[in-house]
Amino acid sequence: MRILGKAALAAIFASSALLAACDSNDGPMEEAGEKVDQAVESMDTQGTMEEMGEQMDEAMADAEAHMEAMGEEMEEAMEESEESMEEMGDDMKGAAAE
Repeated sequence: MRILGKAALAAIFASSALLAACDSNDGPMEEAGEKVDQAVESMDTQGTMEEMGEQMDEAMADAEAHMEAMGEEMEEAMEESEESMEEMGDDMKGAAAE
């Protein structure tokens, strides 16, 4: 068992040495990937997210204002409809009485 463990440890060190040697010769794809990584890390997402949140708040306020205006218009329409119905009822009573 000890021999097997030592052989595995030697294999791990050898493979890590090979991987370290490969890292020094970056190809064009590796360099492009590193540039993308740097660009993503340097992005200021806080400002963008904050702006989006403010826009959402404004949109919600606009929607609430429109809903309130619609509610007022509906209330006025209902009152007019009620008055019209009462007038029709009065007219029907008058016609029935004649």
